[in-house]
Amino acid sequence: MLKQFILIYRIIVFTFIMVITSTIILFSLEPKNDNFYCGVESDREFCGLRSNVYHDFSPSGFRANKTGNLLVENNCLSCHAYNEIIVGPPLNDIFDKNRDVNWVRKFIQNPKKLIDSKDTMAVKLFNEYSQQYMTSFNLSDSEIDSILADIQFHSDVVY
Repeated sequence: MLKQFILIYRIIVFTFIMVITSTIILFSLEPKNDNFYCGVESDREFCGLRSNVYHDFSPSGFRANKTGNLLVENNCLSCHAYNEIIVGPPLNDIFDKNRDVNWVRKFIQNPKKLIDSKDTMAVKLFNEYSQQYMTSFNLSDSEIDSILADIQFHSDVVY
């Protein structure tokens, strides 16, 4: 009986030491990636990796903002998600496929006009997603740039 008690005691002590050691090692590690960032962006906290390459959507450069976030929430997220297909393609795909930013702006501004003009990429998207026209929201250029900045912000953050 004493031998069993000693064995159980050793196992408990060993497990405790391993847990403490693992915890110390885990919390002492610093991220090795220079792109790792923890902070507040666009009025929310996050930790993640950021890309070094940003499109310049405004004279001051890339900056996700509350306006873009609200525009995406109110106009885009009923049919799109950032990383998955709902009705239309994932929003993050607009940067993954290296599309020309000016083409993306035109498509957001008036997708039906681009599709009806037989634009190859627009027709391909139209056919790929059940031949449903995306709604035109009559957005200004600065609003579209805010939307693009918000989409890029979400596509560059790894949660």
